[in-house]
Amino acid sequence: SNDNKKFLQSLYPKHKNKIKVIPNGIDTTWWKSQIISFNPEDKEKIRKDLFNATKENIVGLVVAELHQRKGIHILLEAVEEIFDENPEMKNILKIAIAGDGPQRAILEKVIERQELQENILILGRQSKIPRLMKSADFFILPSIREAFGLVNLEAMISGLPIIATKTGGIPEIIEDEKTGILVKPGSPKELKNAILKILKSKTLREKFSKNGLKLVMEKFDAKIMAKRYQKIFWH
Repeated sequence: SNDNKKFLQSLYPKHKNKIKVIPNGIDTTWWKSQIISFNPEDKEKIRKDLFNATKENIVGLVVAELHQRKGIHILLEAVEEIFDENPEMKNILKIAIAGDGPQRAILEKVIERQELQENILILGRQSKIPRLMKSADFFILPSIREAFGLVNLEAMISGLPIIATKTGGIPEIIEDEKTGILVKPGSPKELKNAILKILKSKTLREKFSKNGLKLVMEKFDAKIMAKRYQKIFWH
């Protein structure tokens, strides 16, 4: 990312002109192959059995290691504030967290203490992430620190509108208010407001979904990344 480039240039000023940026890309062909046979019945099953969600629920998906730097504890605080201020949202919002890590036990205790077990589910490690993404309604990556945030691209190619933080290379992926919403890292208030904005506007969700998918295909396909590497090595 350009953020990493600036950091490296500060460490190695003599070599600053030798440092180039090639954005990460994803294998869009493989990704699409994982969901080509995905049908409404599959989606309904995942929403019911894994997300504990109905058709009326709006599901936010997180895919991340359960580590403090990923900011899941900030998300829990934001959700608690949403429900305190908007009790009716308890019947609408579900958060599904796919991942495992050192913070899992702490997060589960917080969820239990806040009585959010019906609304926030920690799924543990999951293998079929493309299908989970196709079954959710929006994606959240509340990282406090992040180098690039490749998972945002995976969510975007799955058609999910994104809420993420202004850290590392993420702002180079997500254009605020065009392909998603960017918030300050470590801010439950900003995260709360972003989630509410997504929840209240289907039109906004559809706009971010369309723009995000277009951006991935035009800028972040692995084939484009490979050509950029090829150009550097051959010249």
